[in-house]
Amino acid sequence: MVIMKVIGIIFLVFLFLGALLYYLIQQSKKPSGIVGVLMMRLFNKAYLPMVRWSLSFYNPSESPMKILDIGVGNGKSTALLAKNFPKSKVVGIEIAEIAIREAKKLPTTAVFQLENIQSTSFDNKTFDLICAFQTHFHWQDLKTAFYEIRRILTDEGILLVACEYAKIRYYLPQYKDTQAFQEFLNSVGLQLVQEEKQQGWRFYKIKKLI
Repeated sequence: MVIMKVIGIIFLVFLFLGALLYYLIQQSKKPSGIVGVLMMRLFNKAYLPMVRWSLSFYNPSESPMKILDIGVGNGKSTALLAKNFPKSKVVGIEIAEIAIREAKKLPTTAVFQLENIQSTSFDNKTFDLICAFQTHFHWQDLKTAFYEIRRILTDEGILLVACEYAKIRYYLPQYKDTQAFQEFLNSVGLQLVQEEKQQGWRFYKIKKLI
């Protein structure tokens, strides 16, 4: 009887931990409420160094006219882009209304919009630089999202993608190898031109296949 009670308690603990993990994953995909706000603040504090590291590999001869930041959380990465490129129009998009509300509180020239990267309201060839930091592994339909990015990216534009490699291994194991990711990009009319690795991070610089 005692053993059965212990087993029951262990089962309930694992059930609770599983439910908590699922809840936190959902919050990371689409934050809501106070938990979402706190997670966005934590994520930005942890991942802004990744953003700075990624931007060190982007050195345009001129400032890009229009920049898009995908999945901005509470907007800190977008504000950093606006600060680094003061002559550019910078737009940050998110699928969570609470994220947009938080981002709009920042003292920045960046503009924030509620958009889904799988189907945006932007015209063809709008952006010279598109950034996706710590987000692409959460996109519901990866191929559709990358097709949309290709559509709104200018012919000479650049896409910067960066995230923890652990997230790729967990959410996108089929693309954990560079060759497999390159083949996927080619299938949607894009090409990988640079890959960098540091501190468990992965960075990809991507262009259009013309």
